[in-house]
Order: sequence, then C-alpha cells, then structure tokens
Amino acid sequence: MQDAGGALAESGYLVVGLVALAFFDALYLGAQFGSGPRDGIMTGLVRLTRLPVAVVRTGIDVAVAGIGWALGGSFGVGTVLVALCMGPLVGCFLPLLTVRLPAATAGERCSR
Repeated sequence: MQDAGGALAESGYLVVGLVALAFFDALYLGAQFGSGPRDGIMTGLVRLTRLPVAVVRTGIDVAVAGIGWALGGSFGVGTVLVALCMGPLVGCFLPLLTVRLPAATAGERCSR
C-alpha cells in the first residue's frame, strides 16, 4: 500500500472526504427521490421535532457511534469528526441543493 503522504495529507483527505460525504448526502436528499434508513429517521425527526437538520443528524450520529462503542467497537478522530460535523455540513448544504416541488392540487392528491 502506498503512503498517503504523511499526517498533513491524511488530515486533508479526511476533511475533503467529510465535506464530500456531506455534500453528496445533501444532494441525494435534496433531489427528493427518497432516503435511506438513517436519513429517513433524520427527516422524520426533523418534521416531528421541528429541530434543525444539524441538531437531529448530529444526535443520531453521536448515538450510533456511542452504541457502536458500547458494543465493543473502536473509534478515533475520524469517527468523532464525522459524528460531530456531518449534521452541520448537511444542514448547510441541504437548503442550497433541495429541489422545490410544486404543491399538489386536491385532485392530484386523491388520485395517488
């Protein structure tokens, strides 16, 4: 395996990967084609609690990381950064990437 170029390069890869992950998560959520299990829980909790996406996503990620650790898993700096930063980053990108859909009329809602 080839060396990543030292600690500075590895840190850069981590940051770029984290920002890319958040951007593409917001991109697929913003397309409004549906969401995966974790993002489905997140969007449902945002609607129910009216809390910001950043707060809900961070809470879910911290809970998942904590459960993983409690079950015997390990975590490092990357895990902590992802758990704490994904929510705010997705919350930042989502309003920029969300496709606004026209409201359905009463006839369209009944035919579905």
